[in-house]
Amino acid sequence: MVKKINVKCQAGSSKVPVDVYVGEPSPNSSSPIYFQSLWLAKERGVNIPKEFSDSLSKMQALSEKNRVALSELCQYIFDELNSVSRLNTEITESNKKIDLAKKKEEGKFLDDKND
Repeated sequence: MVKKINVKCQAGSSKVPVDVYVGEPSPNSSSPIYFQSLWLAKERGVNIPKEFSDSLSKMQALSEKNRVALSELCQYIFDELNSVSRLNTEITESNKKIDLAKKKEEGKFLDDKND
């Protein structure tokens, strides 16, 4: 299975979204996207962030160690990150509602003291 990942890459002075495809790399390759990185740099002038490539290499080592397909590991990690992101959004929204309720309660309390 191949996993398509959209990555913000450097193209000159701009950041551009680029689709990178992660499948099952050859064992012990330096990076799962090595050839894509070369092609993008040479043909399109686009550089994949080193942090992203390094992370994929670490995930590749982890997938080999645990005998799990790299694409499946990527899917799992991205699903978890999305879950955490959604949870953080929900927490932020809840905190805003709590703060608003506190402000309303404080305002009501102040109004009661003025009577």
